[in-house]
Amino acid sequence: MILAIAYLASCMLIGLVIEYFVGFSEHLYSKISFSFIIGTVFCGSIVYLVSLLFGFNIICCIACLLLILMILTFLFSRNGKAVISSIKKSSKTLSIFAVVLLLFFLPFFIFGICKSETGEISFTGNYYDYSYHSAITNSFAEQEKVIIDNPQSAFDPLRYHYIVNFYSAILVKLGMFSLFAISLMQVLTALSAIFILENFFKTLFKNKGATIISSCFLLFINIGIFSLAFAVLGLRYGATKIMEVQDLLNPFILKEIAIYPYFNFLDPVINLFNPQRPFLLALPLFCIIITMLLKSDFSNEPERISARSFFKSKYFIIFLISLFPLIHIHTFLASVSILFFFIIQNIKKIMKKTFAQIKSNHIVLLFLLFSIILIIVQISYFLSSPRPPDYSGFDVSSHSGLEENEITKSAFLNRMIFWARVAGPSLLIGLFCSCVFIFDFFIKKRNKTRRTSPEQVFACDFDNAKRIMFSMLASGTLFFLLINFYRMTPNWGDSNKLYFFLNFAFALTLGYIYSKNAFSKSRNRILRIALLWFIVLLFCSPFLIEFYLNFGGPFKESILQPKTFSAKIGALRFCRGYHFRTLVNEGEPEIVEWIKRNTIPQSIFLTSDDIVHFLAAETGRRVIMGSYVHENGYFSQEKARDIEAVYSNGDIELIRKYKIDYVFIGPLERRRFSVNDSAFERYPIAYLADEKKGQYKIYDVRQK
Repeated sequence: MILAIAYLASCMLIGLVIEYFVGFSEHLYSKISFSFIIGTVFCGSIVYLVSLLFGFNIICCIACLLLILMILTFLFSRNGKAVISSIKKSSKTLSIFAVVLLLFFLPFFIFGICKSETGEISFTGNYYDYSYHSAITNSFAEQEKVIIDNPQSAFDPLRYHYIVNFYSAILVKLGMFSLFAISLMQVLTALSAIFILENFFKTLFKNKGATIISSCFLLFINIGIFSLAFAVLGLRYGATKIMEVQDLLNPFILKEIAIYPYFNFLDPVINLFNPQRPFLLALPLFCIIITMLLKSDFSNEPERISARSFFKSKYFIIFLISLFPLIHIHTFLASVSILFFFIIQNIKKIMKKTFAQIKSNHIVLLFLLFSIILIIVQISYFLSSPRPPDYSGFDVSSHSGLEENEITKSAFLNRMIFWARVAGPSLLIGLFCSCVFIFDFFIKKRNKTRRTSPEQVFACDFDNAKRIMFSMLASGTLFFLLINFYRMTPNWGDSNKLYFFLNFAFALTLGYIYSKNAFSKSRNRILRIALLWFIVLLFCSPFLIEFYLNFGGPFKESILQPKTFSAKIGALRFCRGYHFRTLVNEGEPEIVEWIKRNTIPQSIFLTSDDIVHFLAAETGRRVIMGSYVHENGYFSQEKARDIEAVYSNGDIELIRKYKIDYVFIGPLERRRFSVNDSAFERYPIAYLADEKKGQYKIYDVRQK
C-alpha cells in the first residue's frame, strides 16, 4: 500500500511540474486536477513501455517507481522553487458551481460500491460495469504481461477498455486492494473532470454565468425530458410498455422512461451515474487538449523547441492525442478532427513554422513520426477485433430503438422522431444557438461598421475562441451525420457516444449567446440571476429522481442507524433495492481466495455469461464466454450451444476443444443452463462450498 501511495504521489508531483511548464490554470484545484490526469498518463505510459519489454511484475513496477522518482528529482532540482511559488500564488477559491457539481458527482462515486467485513460487495449506479473492469484489472495484476487475453473471452485479445484498467492494475501490483484501486482512481478522475471542465469554460468565457449555463447544458440537458414527454403522449418506452397515469407517481418507472431508448448517451459521462471508466479518463484529457488549443499560438512558436517550450507546443498536444486510441477510441477521433479543423483555419502560418522547426531541430520530426506510429499501431490493434457475421456497419437501425418508434412509413421521419425523443432539448437549443453563432461570426462580422470588439464577446483571445467553437461544431456535425449512416462497432450504443461532442459544441454556443446578451449592462441584475437559476433548475431537476432512488429509503436508514463510520459503510450491503446489485454474495469471498491460492493465473473457467459475475471480476481468471461478448464481437451461436452442452452432459470433447481447466457451477449457472450434476461425476470435485445444498461446485476437468 505504501508503494502504491508513493506512486500516486509521484504521478501528482510530475504532473505539477508539467502544469508549471504548460501554464494550464491559475486556480489551485484545476492545477491539481491537471497534475493528476497528466501525471497518471505520463507515469502509466512509462510503466507500460518498460513492462512491455521486461514483463509486468512487482520488480518491474518498483524499478519504474525508482525511475519516476529519479525523473521527479531531476525536474524538481531545476524547477522546484518555481513550481511551489506557482502553487502559492494560485487562487484557492472554490466556486459555487464546482461545489454543486461535487455534490452531484461524488456521492455516487464514494458510496456507489461497498465491501462488508465478511467480503460481500454491493454496488449501485456508477459502478454497474465494475464487474467487467475489475476482471481486466485483476487479470493484469495476476499475470506478468501487458498484452493479455480478454478475461471474459479466453484466447481472444483484449483490444478495448485497456489502458485505464492497466493504470489501476499498477496500484494493485504495488500492494493496493483491487476494489480500492479501481474506486479510488474513479473518484480522483471524477474530481479532476469537474475542475478541468469548469476551467475550460472559465478560460473561454471569463464569465461565471456563461460557465454555469454551458456546464449545466453539457452535463444535464439530455436526461429524459423529451423521452418523458413522448411517453405521456402515448409512445412506447419499451417493446410493449405504455405509460399510465399512476406511473407519474412512481420514480422507478419515471427513471426507466427517462433513460429509454438511448441509455448510453443521455449525458456526457455516459450516464452520469453509470460512467464507463475509459470515458471518465478521456473526458478531462479531452478538456485539457481543447484548453491548450484555446491558449495556443502556434504561428509564433520559437523555431528551437526546448524541453520547456515543448509542453506549450502543438507537439505535446499531438502526443496526448496519440495516447487516446487505447484509452477511448471515440474521444481520439473527436480530438483528431477538432485539431484538424483548428489548424486548417490558419494552415499557412502553422505549416511554415512547423517546417522551420523541423529543419532546425530534427528531434521534432522524430517525435512526430513516433506519435504517428503510436497511433497507427493502436488503431490497427483496435480494428483487428472480430465482427459478428450478421453485423453491418451501415445497419444503423438494428437494435437502436428505432423499431419501437416506427410510427410512420417514412424511415427519415422515424429517424427524426427518434432523435427528437432522445436528444430533443439539446438539438433544439443547440441548433438555434449555433445558427446565431455562425451568423455573428461569418456574416455579421464582415461588416466592419457593425463589428463588436473581441473583449465584449470573449475576454480571452478572440481568434482561438472562434476557431475552437467552429472546430467543435464542424467535427460534431460530421460525426452526427456519420452515426446516422454507419455504426463503428457492433454495439449501436458505442457509436452514438460521438453525439457528446456535438452536444459539447452546442454548450459553447449557448454560453456565447448568454455571455453576449443576458449579462449586458442594460439588463436588470435580478432578472439575469433569476433567468440563470431557472435554467439551471430546469436542467438539473431530473437528477432528483436518481438521488431519491439511490439515497432515499434503504440508503438513508442504513446510513443513519449505525453509529460508527465503518458500520455505516458496511450497512450499505443491506440496500438491496431497485438500484443496488450484489457482485460478491455471502460465501463467495472464500471461493475467490481458494481460486487465487489453488489455480494458476492462466487457468480457464467455464461460467455463465452474466454481466455481473464474481469469478472473473475478483480472480482475474479467464472464462470462455463472459460479459459483453456480444458487444465486443466475440459472441457466436456455436460457442453458446457448446457451453450449454457441456453443462448438460459434461462433453469431454467440447472441454478439450475450448481447453477448459475448471467448470464452475453456482446459482447463476443453474439459472442460465440446465445443469446436470450427474454428468460431472466422472471429474474430481476441486471445491465444494455447501455440501448440503451443493450450491457452489468447481470441477477439475483438466486432462491428466
